[in-house]
Amino acid sequence: TFSIGWFGEKKQGNKIINVQCFYPNRTVNIYAMPIEGVTVVVDLDEQKIVGYMDRLKIAMPEAKRTDYRRSRQKPPFGLKTNPISIEQPEGPSFKLHGHMVEWANWKFHVGFDLKDRDYERVHSVLLESRDDTTRPIVTVQNGVEKGYSVINIKSKDRPKLLFDTICTLTDMQYVVFHGSVDSDGPDAFQEYYIRHMDGCPVNSEAERQRIIHCLEAAIERRISEGMRLELCSCDRVGLLSDVTRIFRENGLSVT
Repeated sequence: TFSIGWFGEKKQGNKIINVQCFYPNRTVNIYAMPIEGVTVVVDLDEQKIVGYMDRLKIAMPEAKRTDYRRSRQKPPFGLKTNPISIEQPEGPSFKLHGHMVEWANWKFHVGFDLKDRDYERVHSVLLESRDDTTRPIVTVQNGVEKGYSVINIKSKDRPKLLFDTICTLTDMQYVVFHGSVDSDGPDAFQEYYIRHMDGCPVNSEAERQRIIHCLEAAIERRISEGMRLELCSCDRVGLLSDVTRIFRENGLSVT
């Protein structure tokens, strides 16, 4: 089983985890045979299954050459390599804060990704500069062979953030069939698995850039802090367009 992450010492209620299902009959390496689309929800306190989700059907991968047992290996085994030893006498260079990892000028939000088995997915990327940390960071990864695309979003948390994100993807005619949302202090992390209504994933760089730009605009459009401006002037033709143009030229937006 793989938990969805660690959220600190504060009690969050019942201990609920999503369990990935595997098919054991083709190979002993069950991790190579995940059953995509089926998720079982388990209450660890009650020790019982409390939910079951069966979203879609995906073909099982081939089991050939997935047996990792030494007795089943056949030559050639490849070139022999000499052992390698790496040591940091003063300890590691990274710092752990719950599910946050800090190393040099990198800051990671780490959790288990059920779709990629037990590998850890990095939800946030390099903070380019201290002056630009308020801008949202949106990445779109294409999984053409798996039939979906993965969107990761890091931004400042605010009211109606989830609403704006989902509405934007829905308006763009995408189907969101799986997602996760988390927050750490002022930061919010979102991950969505999407595809077109016809079942196809994102298939071009132009489409990927369009998704990024639309989500960035949707996240920045509704800000939680700002300044109220009252303008009194004689009415004339083009007054509103002139005022909004000045806002745009100075990097401001009207909410």
